Amino acid sequence: GQISHTLGAVHVTGGASAGLRGLDSNRDGLHSDPSLGTFVSLRWGLTSRLTVNQSTRVDYDPVYGVEPTPQLYVSYDLAPVTLRAGGGRVVRAPTYLERFIDSQTNQGNESLDAETGWSGEVGADVRLPAGLSFHVTGFGRKIRNPIDYLDKPDGELKFFARNLNRSTTVGIETEAMFRRDLRGVGVQLDAAYTLLDETLDAN
Repeated sequence: GQISHTLGAVHVTGGASAGLRGLDSNRDGLHSDPSLGTFVSLRWGLTSRLTVNQSTRVDYDPVYGVEPTPQLYVSYDLAPVTLRAGGGRVVRAPTYLERFIDSQTNQGNESLDAETGWSGEVGADVRLPAGLSFHVTGFGRKIRNPIDYLDKPDGELKFFARNLNRSTTVGIETEAMFRRDLRGVGVQLDAAYTLLDETLDAN
């Protein structure tokens, strides 16, 4: 559940959640994990053009314990252009497949650590009166303990889930859209392109 309240130029939202995820598989066994979380987010309209969004979430998971994930995003409206930037901490617990799968090709690893890291982005949105809009975003992400499947060290023909040392990803996303009614007919065209560069360190 969550509650919201506005204090002047600041809109505050807070809440908590609880969950129970599980797996019941003839192949991979019976497993279950509880989870708890709480969060507070602030949306602050500093001026009519400048908006700041800040949130902090704290989660408990039996795989990684207690982890905070703060986020901060800023946008500035220069109509027809909106500039934005932000980033924060990310945490991802290994999935049940990564922990427990036991197939002919893949072997899970119950001792996997959670992936943790930081991500950030900067971008711009352009909206033109003719129904055209453009979006461009540059982003980066640095992750510790990324999970991947590697050859088993004993030479068995299986891939074994394990934590790598770290991964670094940088990239850019671009998108162009055209939306317009032409003589009562809705026309929508979209084109997008994403460029990624990822570096993995397995040591």
